[in-house]
Amino acid sequence: MTPPPAPAVLDERPLWSGAVTSRPGELGATFVGDALVQVGLEGGEDYRRTLSVVDAATGKVRWSLREEAALGGDGARLGFVTYHTTVLDADGDWSVVVQYEKAVTMPSGKPGREEGLAALSGADGSVRWRFPVLTDRRLGPATGEPWSNLTSFRANERYAVALVTRNGARNERTADTWIGFDLASRQKLWEVPWAAADGRFDLAGDMVVGDVTPVGKPVPELTGAGVKIVAGVDAATGRTRWTTAETPPSGTSGLTGTGVLITTGERGAQRVTLVDPVTGDQLWDPELTLTATDVRCRAGTRLLACHDDDGGIVVLDPATRKSTRFEPESGYELSRIWEDRLVLVAREESALITDRDGNPLVTPLPGVIRDLDADHVAVVVQEDPERGRLAVHRLPL
Repeated sequence: MTPPPAPAVLDERPLWSGAVTSRPGELGATFVGDALVQVGLEGGEDYRRTLSVVDAATGKVRWSLREEAALGGDGARLGFVTYHTTVLDADGDWSVVVQYEKAVTMPSGKPGREEGLAALSGADGSVRWRFPVLTDRRLGPATGEPWSNLTSFRANERYAVALVTRNGARNERTADTWIGFDLASRQKLWEVPWAAADGRFDLAGDMVVGDVTPVGKPVPELTGAGVKIVAGVDAATGRTRWTTAETPPSGTSGLTGTGVLITTGERGAQRVTLVDPVTGDQLWDPELTLTATDVRCRAGTRLLACHDDDGGIVVLDPATRKSTRFEPESGYELSRIWEDRLVLVAREESALITDRDGNPLVTPLPGVIRDLDADHVAVVVQEDPERGRLAVHRLPL
């Protein structure tokens, strides 16, 4: 049996802190070895985000790029940067995967654009590879014509999956498509169309698992009553290996090292189960039904956890098939899971790290935890609702 994590001592004086930026809720941080990948707003006037890699212990900038910065000399530019950073690590030689945009001329002679994915070296920000996902007319509903855009993506060391959204002439969303790519060859492998795919999808090894509405079925967000299922698609072939039933509706609530957490049922009566990402077979039914309208579950590599209807937190251990419950300190809610530790947050002002039984492992931290590693914690501290800064503290865990 794995012993519970020991209490840790937080160095209350930060190792370093960044500049004050607007929109502190959009500050992101991801530890990678001795580095920290940051996403934030620079200046704040035009709300373009900046992607930076800094030394985790000192905050010294190794490289930095702002949205619309050039990626090479052929007109490609850094696209939309999300604070949920995608990092690919090949034996310590890691890269940050980003979206890019490039102005092109369409076969008709009209102006268009190319959108795709690029890998930037973690060491110096140089472009390691790049490939297009789509080419379409110039972005924007002002043209009065249908158009497509790269909405989001997921990637691991073998595959990348892009979500492309098709929009009508009045800017209404009309269809979604998952597009799979092989990262070794950077070649497109397949396309799977959906009536809707809401962005809740992920790669589980060689499988893509996410929330979708099949083609020809009504979309819940458009009609108020429609079909929402979870689908498991082979990342190599695009073949759908399994789906949940159309009724009752279901959705993913988290991906852990052993399975996919799925909620099934209408809002106000949703049952939680763990399924195999390859087959869709049920691995564990913890006999947990949540009647709250807003189901809040989180997944880590080892544990899963959900808020129950009485304000408690139920922790699920897939390895032992056991669940425990505790009452968090007043005002604290589940934010994330790191290994076998839970991170709680209170009104974006204070963060707490506990074990699976809710026992605090460290004194409360000011702000919201963005990431942890074995030696550090990155915290966003709000000075007011519109301004905040990222601070890194030493915290041996």
